Amino acid sequence: MPETILAVIPIRSSDEEFRDGPSPMLGDRPLLDYTLRAAKEARLVDRVVVSTDSEAIAEVCRSYGVEVPFIRPLALSQPTASVTDVLRYCVEWLQAHEGYHTDWVVKLEITHPFRPPGLIDLVIETALAKQVDCAFVAYEELHAYWTLDEAGRPHMVGQDIDVPRAVRRPFYRDLSGLVSLTRATNLRAGKLYGTNIGLIPLRDLFAIVDLHEKGDASEEGRIGLRLAELLASEFNERLAQQAPGQAS
Repeated sequence: MPETILAVIPIRSSDEEFRDGPSPMLGDRPLLDYTLRAAKEARLVDRVVVSTDSEAIAEVCRSYGVEVPFIRPLALSQPTASVTDVLRYCVEWLQAHEGYHTDWVVKLEITHPFRPPGLIDLVIETALAKQVDCAFVAYEELHAYWTLDEAGRPHMVGQDIDVPRAVRRPFYRDLSGLVSLTRATNLRAGKLYGTNIGLIPLRDLFAIVDLHEKGDASEEGRIGLRLAELLASEFNERLAQQAPGQAS
């Protein structure tokens, strides 16, 4: 029997994006449209569910034809709530109230709106082919990285200082908000990932845009949102020209 794959889109009404209402815009499209449409277009996803604490946001999502089978408890919408608990609650609620069982859960966050066409299916196909129990997308980075020790002295991370770029070992920036996949058994055990992790490299500068990225603590420091607003029209133009399945 084929394994079932559930996509869960967690949305918290207290996030800055929703301070002006349940359907904020990004460029000439509603912000929610970027992620809801990508989830619905994924060939390998059997079901798409939104987990939110807001009935107003739920109604907007339902207007897109996306299910919102419950309004999640406020305790799971606090800043201290983990995404593992949010996803686990969804899996267990569907099992208890509908008898619905899923083998895999795909997490998609609306604060990472710029997904290349076909990316969700690519992650699923890669994870299943490699027989891992979880997987996530990561941006491949060849720049040098440094850290400070307890005395405040800088040290290069992971390799020697003078390494030519052509042979430099890459680092990977976690983009799990864009797409991540985990077995439901991991979530039921209270873990986001299992022990056999698949990392799927992605080199796409659109993909690293995170609406919650801040330049500083001020309102003007919401650099992620500003960057997304600047890039939205170019991304949508590329999306219109690029056929699904060409994510790279």
